[in-house]
This record gives sequence, C-alpha cells and structure tokens, in this order.
Amino acid sequence: MKSLIDIIPQAVLKEFKRRQNIVYNRHFHITKDNNIKKVDNLEKRSRIKWNNQESWFKNISSVQIPKEIEDFLSLGSKFSIAIPVKEISINNLITDVEDIIQKTSEENRDIYRTKISSMITSYIHRNRDITYHTEKPFRETREFLKNNENLIILNSDKGSVTVAMDKNEYVQKMYNLMNAENFKKLPRDPTTTLQTKCNQYVTRLSKSNSISKQQEKSMKGYNAICPKIYGNPKIHKVGYPLRPIVASIQSPMSTLAEFIAKILSNAYNQNNDYYIKDSFEFATFINDLAIPPEYEVVSLDVVNLFGNIYKELVMKVLETKWSKIEEHCNVPKTLFMEIVEFILDNNYFMFEGKFYVQTFGCAMGSKLSPVLSLYVMDYVLDISIPKLSFKVFFIKKFVDDLILAIPKTGLEEIIQDTKNLPSRYGGCEHKEIT
Repeated sequence: MKSLIDIIPQAVLKEFKRRQNIVYNRHFHITKDNNIKKVDNLEKRSRIKWNNQESWFKNISSVQIPKEIEDFLSLGSKFSIAIPVKEISINNLITDVEDIIQKTSEENRDIYRTKISSMITSYIHRNRDITYHTEKPFRETREFLKNNENLIILNSDKGSVTVAMDKNEYVQKMYNLMNAENFKKLPRDPTTTLQTKCNQYVTRLSKSNSISKQQEKSMKGYNAICPKIYGNPKIHKVGYPLRPIVASIQSPMSTLAEFIAKILSNAYNQNNDYYIKDSFEFATFINDLAIPPEYEVVSLDVVNLFGNIYKELVMKVLETKWSKIEEHCNVPKTLFMEIVEFILDNNYFMFEGKFYVQTFGCAMGSKLSPVLSLYVMDYVLDISIPKLSFKVFFIKKFVDDLILAIPKTGLEEIIQDTKNLPSRYGGCEHKEIT
C-alpha cells in the first residue's frame, strides 16, 4: 500500500481498497460457513443418539415441557450419565468408600484404601478436561426442573415410564394414603429406639448360637436411617392413583428382615403345584397343554397383596410350616416368631418430616414381605381350592397373579365368592377372561 500511494491517485486507491475488502469478506464468510457446517456435522456424528419412544414419557402435570427435556427424562432413572470430574464430591466419595471398607476384614482395609485412593486420583487427573455429550442435556434438564419447583419426576408403577406430575397433586395423594385406616401418625422418630431393640435381638441370636460372632458384628447397626415412603403413579388407571413404596435400605430392621427372609426363602418349596419362577417356566408348562373344551382360562389378581397380609395370618402360616423352616435354621422357634412379629409391628416410615407406622399388612419395600406373600398365598390356595364345587384343571401363581383353568360354569361362583370378601382381608379382583 505504501508503494501504491506514490503511483496511484488517492481516489483510485480508495476504490481499490474498497473492492478488495468486499472480495475478502465474501471469501471469508464462505470459508467460515463451510467450517461451521463441518464442525456441526462432526458434533452430530459423535453425539449420542437417544432412541426414544413417546411411550417412555408421560406428562400428567400442568407444565408444558420442551421436547428436548422430555427426550432426556424419558431415558429413565437407571440411565447411566457420565458425571464430570468437577461435579464429583470428593468428601462424599471418600465417605462412601470408607463405609464399604469397614464391612471388609480388618487386615485388608489399609490395602483397599491405598488401591482405591490411587484409582480415584488417577481418574480425576486423567478425566479433568473431558467433556461428555450428556452434559448439555443434563444441565438444561436440571435447570428446567430447578425453575419449575412444582414439577416432580417419578417412575411409573408399571412399564418403566417416566412420569411428570404436579408436586402439589402428588403430595395430596400421598397424604390421602397416610390418612387411611391402615396407618397411624407417630409423635416422634422411633429410629434410635428400634435400632437398639434390633441390636438386642441380634445379641440374642448370637447367644443362642444361631449366628456367628462375625454375623453378629455385621448385623448390628449404629447409623440406621428412617425409611421414607414414596408413590409411583399407576398411569394405566383412571385418575393416576399412587402405589406406595417404602425405601427401607439401612433402616433399623433391614438386617433382621434380610436374615429371616433368607431362611424362609431356603425353606420354601418351589416344587409345589402353584409356584412359577418366571414366564419362561410358565411357557414350558403351558406348551402343548390340552385344555378340555368345557374349561376356560381365567386370570385373577389379588387386591393390594402386601397390604392385606395381616400379622395374625402370617404367624398362623409360619406355625403350620415350622417343621420345614427349622430344617434350614437353628433359631429357636419362640425367638424366630418373636422377631417376625417385631418386624411386622414396626413398619414405620417418614413423609415430609412426619412419621407414620403401618398398622395393618406387610411393609411395602421390606425384603421380608415378598417371601411371606409366597407362604400366605400357598396357604390361602390350599384351604380355598378344596372348598370349590368344581375341579380346577390347573392353577399357577406368580406373586399375586393367578392363572387357572376352570369349568365355564364355575366362573360365576368364583366371582360371587370374591365379591363377598372385603378387600382388606384378602379379596380377589376379577381381571380378565381369555
């Protein structure tokens, strides 16, 4: 430009510069747009593709949720999201690791601490600057939920569907459940008292030589937490009622319930006429089974199975099965029954800072409830089937679902009999006829 100033007139030089800038800007923006497209295409190709389906998410709230937020939430609570290193709480991580290490043998604890410390340090240094593709949708979803405090995200009762619900409606429905006759409000948190009583039962088990000293040590608790209740919406039913579930992990009774449940599971006879392990076993059973023409297949569902198994019935069933149970444990019968009764009497939980106890039925979330339901269902079938006026061709049971083949004339008898039973005491609800 310095050379041109001495040769070309000022006006011509100015016009030349103007035209050069126009050409430069045109080429610059073309190159810029092409590079941006290349970067976008690379990002799209490397981005995780969510294979979402509309049925994976259901919005029953009053909030309009953006499509990208719905897509991310529909992945479900079990979808594994990479956590950025900067969001890892080192203090909480060390606390959790130490809690696990305390459950191992004492001579290996220092070795485990050294190895795990090295693994954590190496992971943090190696992944400090890594950006995950899930970070952006995760941040956007978290920000959206933070700005919509009345929105609560839940798992559905069936079908693994993510459900968005108004928090006010959810809380009201939960309180409606708490106000039912099966629950009673407690004046204070009984966790410490129950933890002491549970430890006393563990001591008695040890003194009776029912468990080893090592088992006694692992079964005793000193940092129990109060169980919490939550509800899963039944999106397949009108009004979306909630199924209450109690999270009883690390509760005072959790180790005792697990101990008794293991004994009962080992003693349970899986070769009885009703038991079905899973759908594969049922498919094997039903394959090529010729059902007489005068029979039809009926499906029945027990109403609120856990909530209808009352303590007196459980104790009666265990009494009848004790000869089989004692083959799988060396716990004195009196102590065994006392522990079961203690667990059933103390099905308590917390909701929004208030404490409740379940006064009727088995705990919803206890490890003991599923195996007790097996024993009770078998007992009820054993005493009910002989009372029918007709012969049942076959009957199979999976938890609370029954499928049986009965004469066409016997269907009305079953429906009438179950209608006459109060559901609180174990009535059955007619579901489907095939």
